[in-house]
Amino acid sequence: MREFDTETIYMIRVFEDVTGTRVRDCIIDKTNGSVAFLVYPGQMGLAIGKKGGNIKILEKLLKKEIKLFEYDDDLKTFIKKLIPFSKRIEVKDKKVIVWVETKFRGKVIGKNGGNIKLLKKIIERNCNGIEDIEVR
Repeated sequence: MREFDTETIYMIRVFEDVTGTRVRDCIIDKTNGSVAFLVYPGQMGLAIGKKGGNIKILEKLLKKEIKLFEYDDDLKTFIKKLIPFSKRIEVKDKKVIVWVETKFRGKVIGKNGGNIKLLKKIIERNCNGIEDIEVR
């Protein structure tokens, strides 16, 4: 179950008003000043807007970097949308294992593990039963 504080509800409301899309989840990352939005399937293009216009507007309004992801009911498809560099995805018990080419591993993990921490949080909050993600 996802719970939102007042600031997150405000961010969701502004995002939905600007883009005309529905938000499934929103995570505010205070360490790097960004906000990650998870939109429903098929709404990614509408959320981005023509030439990224909606994202630019949102970044000015919210004064934060915007990260945008698209949800999918199928776990492997969802992981592929979160990590487009993945070559292979395997689900074992409560863990997702993702194989990524060596040259993309740093980009997936991010500086000080920032990207992978965000991805773990998104997966934990939106995929019932999955508790961890491992990048190989």
